[in-house]
Amino acid sequence: LWKALDHDGSGATTFEELDPHGAQLLAEFRFWATTIWGAKLSAPMFREMDTRGRRKLGYADFARQCESRGFPAQKAKEVAVCLDWKGCKAVQEADFQVLDVWRPPDWLIAVPNHAAANEFKMCLLKKYGHSLRAWRAAMDKDNSNSCNWYEFCEAAKKIKFSGDIPGAWVAFDEDLSGFISLKEIDAAAYSLSMQFKIWADEEFGGVRAAFKAIDTDKSNQINLREFRSACRSYGFKGDIQGLYENLDQTGNKHVLTYDEVGFLDEWDPSEELGLDPTLVDTEAPAEPDKAKDRQSRSATPGPGAYEIESRFAAGPTAPMARHGGAFSFGQRLRRAWSKTRVGPDKYDPHTEISRNMTRQRKPAWSFGSPDGPPPQILHVVPQLGSHRSDRSTSLQFSTSLGGGGSRFGNSLGGS
Repeated sequence: LWKALDHDGSGATTFEELDPHGAQLLAEFRFWATTIWGAKLSAPMFREMDTRGRRKLGYADFARQCESRGFPAQKAKEVAVCLDWKGCKAVQEADFQVLDVWRPPDWLIAVPNHAAANEFKMCLLKKYGHSLRAWRAAMDKDNSNSCNWYEFCEAAKKIKFSGDIPGAWVAFDEDLSGFISLKEIDAAAYSLSMQFKIWADEEFGGVRAAFKAIDTDKSNQINLREFRSACRSYGFKGDIQGLYENLDQTGNKHVLTYDEVGFLDEWDPSEELGLDPTLVDTEAPAEPDKAKDRQSRSATPGPGAYEIESRFAAGPTAPMARHGGAFSFGQRLRRAWSKTRVGPDKYDPHTEISRNMTRQRKPAWSFGSPDGPPPQILHVVPQLGSHRSDRSTSLQFSTSLGGGGSRFGNSLGGS
């Protein structure tokens, strides 16, 4: 709420920040009254208008007195409503005393001067060469993308502009918001810069992270070739050459540094995104340094940048695997080798029928012929040696692997 009231960030809110249209009306009335009764206008003006000596004037009476002296009656009635802060349906002398001490800024009583505004732009370009460079160097030193009236006056002195400063300001600030942005100075440069800022936020999480992703060689500098290649690879649709020239704040056309692009992180894109700035929480809950560290880790595109392909019929062990087969919603066909099934109660390895049934199943590896005899039983023949004093045992193994299989013989001895 305080940020909405204190537009210029001065630490204090003023009447023109709270109600610029009401402040413009009061400033116009004060300017008219001071030409008649001087700077301290409350006492002499009220005594002259209070012809009945009632020490108060109703809205209609006050409007008639002002109209008789050259001020519009409708505007006079609106002034009376503004000054009647007690809601008495009448104004008193004390209600006008605020006009004795109030010094409204000059732009409240100025008329738009578009010729002066164009002259101001020409002075900016003459000194800085580019509108974005001039905006950052002379008008928006705090990177807030806003310039208030006092900053505008300082910029006019810096570029030696001697024209109609209040008229140029009102020509820029047509909505009487109390501040102007780069959009009023150069709409094309503002649109391109904001487009890049929104793209960097959506793709990388911020301009800082985008700079780190584009700076592949970690040199803290980006040349035009790196910048163009990264923007095309990550889908930036704007004018890349024009954006590069806009961001070149130092006039060095060879490289860009983070200081030349990092200011965009401070800009508020809510207006471009169609959001209400008063409803957007622009402050992160974490501390600024921690927020930057967390943001800098997002050096790759976010989840919203990918289009995940369909994984229909993928297996549970590899849900992201791509299935290239065909699908059918009909009855599942049986394979020929699984047509005959053998259960434990029907299987006997010694019968010919069971052997024939098992041959219809999916074959396994074998060293012999499938028509050979069943494997022989292992024979172990112990032999005792009589020519040695200690006992020794020799085991002979004889194994036959069915049919034309091989025989293996081995002798093991142990003491």
